Amino acid sequence: MRLVAVALLALTLGGSAAAYDPYTGDIYVVSVAGGPRHALTDAVEQEYFPALSPNGRRLAYVRDAEPDPQVWLMNADGSGQHQLSFSAGEKLRPLWSPNGQRLAFMVWNRSLCEPEIVLWCPSTDVWTVNADGSGERKLVDHAMQPAWSRDGRRLLFQDFEPYTPTTARTLKVARADGSGARTIFSGAMEQAFRSPPAWSPDGKRIAFGTTTPGLQHRVLLVNADGTGRRRVAAGLYAAWAPGGRSIAIEQDTGVFIRPLATGRVRRVGEPAGFGGSCPTWSPDGKRIALLTSANLSIVRPDGRGRKQLAGAALCLLNMFPSPPAWSRDGKRIYFAG
Repeated sequence: MRLVAVALLALTLGGSAAAYDPYTGDIYVVSVAGGPRHALTDAVEQEYFPALSPNGRRLAYVRDAEPDPQVWLMNADGSGQHQLSFSAGEKLRPLWSPNGQRLAFMVWNRSLCEPEIVLWCPSTDVWTVNADGSGERKLVDHAMQPAWSRDGRRLLFQDFEPYTPTTARTLKVARADGSGARTIFSGAMEQAFRSPPAWSPDGKRIAFGTTTPGLQHRVLLVNADGTGRRRVAAGLYAAWAPGGRSIAIEQDTGVFIRPLATGRVRRVGEPAGFGGSCPTWSPDGKRIALLTSANLSIVRPDGRGRKQLAGAALCLLNMFPSPPAWSRDGKRIYFAG
């Protein structure tokens, strides 16, 4: 499951001046004020899934090296690049714990493909590793889309239903060590790979994607204890605004900002199709970064002030989202391109 097809798509999609930035399979940074993108990596292997540490000083990412893509770390200026994970299996989407001491990530598990390969036999497991490289271990079998709670004491994840194309049936919350898992939602979650669950900024609610019997995608909210479930809107990939009062959602007709109480629904992004847009809020909530059709752009929550910044990789890389990452001061954005 490599990125050859992604590379070809990234080279052919888009139409703005920024879209002519070549796809190189590296991690880049660009100023929101404008100007060229700057490569932080230049390895022969492709690199993706950038994740900025809570203090803004380091970036975790995945380097697609043989025999297995691994999690790497570097300083935010590109220096100090070193391998962090060493276990077998293809790594996906590292995520920092709130205190910056651990990272959670997914690993492709092909044990169900032996002794004979069958359709949709691979699944993912959830692993963690300390930021110093120690303590690398598997937490949960056949699970995906881990998300740390705001205090770092709990880990949210979805089960990975075997022999399906990344379909989930339950949403669970466990302790940070993977123990004490309890189910807070049961139901169909088709294309769960495109719609990672997300904690609200206050840690009291969770936004996640579900699927109706007619295969229509819906974003729901639920309290962290599993109570108070309600529908928000049709769509995928819910991203909370920093204040927790609205959510950005990918829908068939574009990316929309939906207030959770009162207010006007606003369209801020174009339709992205299968590649997604990965809407990502700036730390102050005044802008949203979008990866649409292999272009990185920013826009205000009212839909105005749209600005193309650079050519980039697709939002979805290796089947899972690789969203852009804002610097803490909101002046720069890190992304795969």
